Amino acid sequence: AVVSTQSTGGSKYVSHTPETYNLLLSCSVSDTCKLWDARSGQCVRSFGKPCSIKTIPSISTCVRYVATPAEDQAVYMYDIRGGESVHKIQTEGALVSQFSPRFPQLAIGSNDGFVSFYNDS
Repeated sequence: AVVSTQSTGGSKYVSHTPETYNLLLSCSVSDTCKLWDARSGQCVRSFGKPCSIKTIPSISTCVRYVATPAEDQAVYMYDIRGGESVHKIQTEGALVSQFSPRFPQLAIGSNDGFVSFYNDS
C-alpha cells in the first residue's frame, strides 16, 4: 500500500521543462520509494530503503534529489539521475522531509515536534 505521494510542484524561483511536471514520487512501507512518469504510468527509478509508516518524501526544487525518511530514523537523499544514495542524515524519528523552494536547504520534521534545517555547507 502506498503511504504517500509527492509531485514536482511549480516554483516561482526555478523554471522547469514541461516534462518535469509529469513526475510523481510514491513511497510504500513494503517497497522502496519510486519515481513515476505520470504520462506512461511507468516506474522510472527506485530509491533504496523502504519508507517508514508515516512519512512524507520530497523532490528538490532543482529536480535533482529525492529525500525520504526511513524506518531507521534517518533521512536518505538520493540522486534522481542515478538512483544512488548521496547523503544520510541521522535524526530522531523523522516524519517529513521538504526541500525549500528558494534555497538549497532541506527541512526535516520529527515526531518529537522539532524541525531541523540542513544545507550543503
